Amino acid sequence: MNQGKKRCRDKDQTESDSDEVSHPKRFLTSYNFFFIHERAAIMKAQSDKVRKNESGHKSALPNAKVQIKNVSKEIASRWKGLSPKEKKTYIDMANNDLARYQRDFDAYKKRQAEKEKKQ
Repeated sequence: MNQGKKRCRDKDQTESDSDEVSHPKRFLTSYNFFFIHERAAIMKAQSDKVRKNESGHKSALPNAKVQIKNVSKEIASRWKGLSPKEKKTYIDMANNDLARYQRDFDAYKKRQAEKEKKQ
């Protein structure tokens, strides 16, 4: 059996079963937001392509699955081709997420301090 490994638990189960204060989710960068947006667009385009070519035969679209390596390369080249004006949208999203993270982290530190005072 997997004696050396811990099993993952559901988030709901972890929050209700433990007294530990969860660390805030890390902030995303502007590239992370762009990657999420573009990946969704690529995957939607790919699924649309599969639906159009679906004829009941597997040979209708032999490369129906998108490889993450190819998707990552495509998204990276798109990111490099963006103008600063186009990147600003994603930079603003990243700045908002960083502010959220800082607020959450400050609240987390306060909860940790309160927890230590109780002990």
